[in-house]
Amino acid sequence: MTKTSSKIPFSKMQGLGNDFVLIKAEHLMAPLTPKQIRWIADRRQGVGCDQLIVVNDSTQADIDISFYNADGGKALACGNGTRCVAKYLEKKSGTIQTPSFLSHFKCSGDQITISLKDPVFAPPYRSALSP
Repeated sequence: MTKTSSKIPFSKMQGLGNDFVLIKAEHLMAPLTPKQIRWIADRRQGVGCDQLIVVNDSTQADIDISFYNADGGKALACGNGTRCVAKYLEKKSGTIQTPSFLSHFKCSGDQITISLKDPVFAPPYRSALSP
């Protein structure tokens, strides 16, 4: 039996204890499947990460990113991941298009500030046991 493997260049970064694998979309022959994402995120068999971030060119921002959780599912946002992408860009300031909003960033040494979308608060949850 012949085993084939393809090598995909990646970067691994961490922000405040969360670790990320960053892959440029141009290095992928096809979108990653949830199974492939789970394998990459696996700490024993793959690279190991909390989230995988696919980095793509953008016409409206410095970069466009997609987030995938370690279980293979998509995520809409990640503050620490977005900060890592800002550092990855090696720019003093700019914009990053996330799946849910446009984030502005500013870098000063190892200090990275990003803008986040305002939170939306749902009505408080009340259980059947609440008075």
